[in-house]
Amino acid sequence: MLTLPLLPGTDGRKMSKSYGNTIAIRDTPEDMYGKTMRVADEFLPAYLDLATALPLARVDVLKRSLGGRGVNPMEVKKELAAH
Repeated sequence: MLTLPLLPGTDGRKMSKSYGNTIAIRDTPEDMYGKTMRVADEFLPAYLDLATALPLARVDVLKRSLGGRGVNPMEVKKELAAH
């Protein structure tokens, strides 16, 4: 058996088509990018852990930067959305 944490939807509730808060595999790249940019800042660590192909070392750097002062979460979202 394989278990994984639930990925929150773009609005913070569990990701569900019925809630309309999904980022679907069949979405256009532009839609995926836009939806990723709307993810709440507090859910960025979960998205970095569960929904990116970035190297683990880069994920760790991005997650640490979210806790620091002067780092705009928008920059982290841009990198996440691009990958």
